[in-house]
Amino acid sequence: MYRETPSRIAGATLWSSDSAEVAGETRIIPDGSIDIIWLGDRLIVAGADTHAQVAESRPEFATAGIRFAPGFAPALLGIAAHELTNRRIPLDAIWASSVVGPMRDRLESAGPTDADALALTLEQLVVGRLDALDLSRAHRSRGLLRLAEAGMPAGNIADRLDLSPRQLHRRAIDDFGYGVRTLQRILRFQRAVELLSRGLPLAAVAATTGFADQPHLNREVKAFAGVTPGQLAGASGSAANRSTELPSGSRIVA
Repeated sequence: MYRETPSRIAGATLWSSDSAEVAGETRIIPDGSIDIIWLGDRLIVAGADTHAQVAESRPEFATAGIRFAPGFAPALLGIAAHELTNRRIPLDAIWASSVVGPMRDRLESAGPTDADALALTLEQLVVGRLDALDLSRAHRSRGLLRLAEAGMPAGNIADRLDLSPRQLHRRAIDDFGYGVRTLQRILRFQRAVELLSRGLPLAAVAATTGFADQPHLNREVKAFAGVTPGQLAGASGSAANRSTELPSGSRIVA
């Protein structure tokens, strides 16, 4: 069974998945987030995606992770988000082995089949790293994200933040893994996914979420999810937001 709970880390979500429930392929769709994930035998970081990824699960392990809101994880990890985009890399490639090794030892002793205990242990270990967080960087990313979520054009965002267009682009790829326009497309796509999962008609979803028309929605869903809106809606209805072996800092729907 897959579960999500709010984390005591602001803007983060804990998730856990029991080994008995994880089998077969899962389609991972972009949502702008970055995860730190325990796969049962190793810690990885899953960067923000720009396209769907299909992963095979590992039913012998329970898995757990922390999903960070867009823009937060790079300040915690001490790495530019674009270095993680569409990638999964070992945590000890970012943090020192002297830090990651004890974290791995704690997780291995937490109970390999108790997914909830693993999630709480992982959260506790990451909380211990928050003192190293660059708060100014985290704050600036939240400000940019709010403007992007509001649908403000990139040029206006640059003016609001007193940046040149080139400076804004550099900040966006450092904090989110891609430029403002791509970030806004992914945020709009995720709003559409949520409405599709509720069973709203395609035309209503397109109109509500700011797509030019239904064909525009179809093209964007295909670009980000690799399937049609109808296929995505069906998958969401049966397995919405289920993370398994390789969540991408993204949502898994099938």
